[in-house]
Amino acid sequence: MLNRLEEYTQYFLFCNYSYLVFDHSARDLDELEQIWKNEQHFRVGEEPCFTYRLSGFKKAGVETFDVFAQISIPLYEYHYGIKLLNYNNNQAFIKKLYDQALTDEELRIVGEVVSKAIFDQIEWQINRISGPNEQAELG
Repeated sequence: MLNRLEEYTQYFLFCNYSYLVFDHSARDLDELEQIWKNEQHFRVGEEPCFTYRLSGFKKAGVETFDVFAQISIPLYEYHYGIKLLNYNNNQAFIKKLYDQALTDEELRIVGEVVSKAIFDQIEWQINRISGPNEQAELG
C-alpha cells in the first residue's frame, strides 16, 4: 500500500505516517510488529489505526493544503475488519475471521481504496482553490 501511495509524495512538501495500536504508537514497521506480537493488546472493541498524511501541496502557493487517510482495524467479537475513515459510511469494507489473513487481492483492494481516497481529496482541494472557471491538474 505504501508503494502505491508513493506516487503522490512528489506533489507535497512532506509525507509521514503513524501507527496507533492499543494505546501504543509505533514509529516504524519493526515497532509495529513488536506491538502486534503481544496478544495481550488484542481486546474486542479496540481499533488499531494507520494514518498516512501528505502536507503542503507544492503547486497551490499560498493556498497549500494537506490530505490524509486513516485505516483502522476494528476488532469485533468473532472477526476483524478493515475500514477507511469517511468511506463506506465508516463501516468495514473487508471483514475476516480471526484465523484468516488478508489475501493478496484484498491487500490490493485496500491499496486501491486508500489511493483513490487520497486522489479524491487532492482533486477536491484543487477544484476548491481553482474556482469554477479553472481546472487544475496534477503534473
